[in-house]
Amino acid sequence: MISITFKELLEKIDFECFNMDIDTPVPNVSTDTRTIKEGNMYIPLKGENHDGHTFIFDAYMNKAGIAVVEKNVLDALKDIVSSKPYIVVEDSLEFLQAVSRVVMNKKKPIVVAVTGSTGKTTTKEMIFQVLDRKYNVLKTYGNYNNHIGLPLSILKMEDYHELLVLEMGMSNLGEIDFLAEIAKPSLAVITNIGESHIENLGSKDNILKAKMEISNYMTDKDCLLLDFEDDFLKEVKNMDIDPIVKYSDSQLKLKDVKNLGEKGVEISIEYRGKDYLVPLKVPGIHNVNNAMLAFSVGLEMDLIPEDIILGLSSYTGSKMRMDIVRTDDNIKVINDSYNASPDSMKSALDVLSSLDCERRIAILGDMFEIGEYTERAHRKVGEFVSNSGIDILITLGKDSKYISEGAVDIGFNPSNVFNFERYEMLENFIQSFVKEKDGVLVKGSRGMKMERAVEYIIGRNKQ
Repeated sequence: MISITFKELLEKIDFECFNMDIDTPVPNVSTDTRTIKEGNMYIPLKGENHDGHTFIFDAYMNKAGIAVVEKNVLDALKDIVSSKPYIVVEDSLEFLQAVSRVVMNKKKPIVVAVTGSTGKTTTKEMIFQVLDRKYNVLKTYGNYNNHIGLPLSILKMEDYHELLVLEMGMSNLGEIDFLAEIAKPSLAVITNIGESHIENLGSKDNILKAKMEISNYMTDKDCLLLDFEDDFLKEVKNMDIDPIVKYSDSQLKLKDVKNLGEKGVEISIEYRGKDYLVPLKVPGIHNVNNAMLAFSVGLEMDLIPEDIILGLSSYTGSKMRMDIVRTDDNIKVINDSYNASPDSMKSALDVLSSLDCERRIAILGDMFEIGEYTERAHRKVGEFVSNSGIDILITLGKDSKYISEGAVDIGFNPSNVFNFERYEMLENFIQSFVKEKDGVLVKGSRGMKMERAVEYIIGRNKQ
């Protein structure tokens, strides 16, 4: 964490300190006693099932230096904290967020923020690889992209960091506005507008409105980068907003794309009259847009094309996101189980169709948070399966049956479709059905825990 004292925090935030020197530097923050480090400040947060105050004793036992306690529960915890350094606040989450604001105002780093319906994590990682060629960069910690995760990511900043690359997620209007108010990005990226979270927001127009909140605290000196090929993002050209809006430098042109299947993608570009080849080591044509946005960010941040290309070519993917694994029994598994939306389903199926294998098998789980669009969206994915050269379709869940119906309705062989409502039934089927030289895509929304199928396929011959 950057150098800042409790005395400096007290000038900006209302809280009380006990058994401690306020000139003490603020230590690193932890909200999880299982991973807490010696000397950390433990901030207990309330979730659906747990209240972090329950674990304050554990925090001290694990050598936390300071614990934060909400005023309304202080009496109940007095015996635990009375002889230890502790801080009393009205609301521990608001305290966490307030500390992150103070840190940002003191450090004033350059902030690049990334949002979008799909591709935001990949784009964030590509941007990090690019900017890390020139700057000391801190990126969003894991998938910490919400009202808790973003402040935690900010509080990992050290004095030497010059630039933050922060991912911003949302499920409702106002959420990105809240994150942007804390981070105040000077350069922002919106990857696309899809149907993720349409259950809450009702329409793509509202999704666009929510994503555009990323520009709420930008000035006419800042820059908002978009993909104007996206049907909804191109409408931003007509909006009355202050930040400079552009897809990329006007002299950056995409000339050609070569799909290398599981080996990745080769992008041919032209910049200021000179041709460049950009090799991506991650599969999927959908990554071209992510890479072009990252290239554009690099140009905005004054990197030369050669360094940008080195950064992009060093990106090798993220866990559970289009991660291709070859098992001991020669099965290629595409682990894309982190999450799912209609757009990302189609992108993943494109990658499966490009695999060099004997049978292409799609194991697809339910997609969540699409509300009244649920049946239609799943059927559309099924239609895409039918037209993608996939040999076998296996679905898991109550809504994914519509994927099967959508595929069969336009000609997919029903004898090559298998539906399961319970994971145990799917696993039993995989045991005898998936075999050597198969290519298997596993994908579904986070709540479906589709990674279980990946782990089973990889480990079954070791059991």
